[in-house]
This record gives sequence, C-alpha cells and structure tokens, in this order.
Amino acid sequence: MLQRAHQAIKPKWGREILDILSSEPLRYTDLLVRLGVVAADQPVHSRTFQATLVALTGQGLIEHRTKRVPPDYTLTNSGQRLVVALRHIEAWDQDHLAEQPGKSDSWRT
Repeated sequence: MLQRAHQAIKPKWGREILDILSSEPLRYTDLLVRLGVVAADQPVHSRTFQATLVALTGQGLIEHRTKRVPPDYTLTNSGQRLVVALRHIEAWDQDHLAEQPGKSDSWRT
C-alpha cells in the first residue's frame, strides 16, 4: 500500500510538484519557476522536470489540461488525496521524531 504511494512520488521533484499544485493549477513555466525556488540548492533540468510531469500524469496524479488557454497542470482527485495523506504522514513523522530525542530522519528519500 505505502509502496505504491512511494513509487508515485519517487520521480525527481514529484513530491514538490504535487505540493506546489495543491495550491493552484499552474502553467508549465510557472510551475518550473516555482519549483526552481523550492529547489534552489539543486538545479532543475527541463528534461528531468518534463519526465516527472509525464510520470505524474501517467499515474493519474496530475492532469495536463490542454483544452484550456493557456494550458495548465492541476492535481487530480487522486493527487489531492495523496497530498493530504502525505501531509498526515509528515505530521506523524514530526511528532514521532519529537518523541525520539537524538534520532535522525535519515530514512527519508
């Protein structure tokens, strides 16, 4: 069960893209700019970015709405539910770490 969720967000920048799109639908360039701000310590290559968008679209987590002018990317219902679930897991993780002094969160990918 969690393996599928992990696979869904595994492509580079997958989790960040889902987070960004949870606020509002965005055009390709606007999404890339927002991601560049989030990932300021690592360069965002357009080929990798495009591959991640294709992967997230193929998994049914985001939709590329090409009939709109201008076209944009938006979360699907499934993508919205995954973002909510991930936020709950992250909240649990933070609470759990707070209860475990000296433990690191090195298990994250």
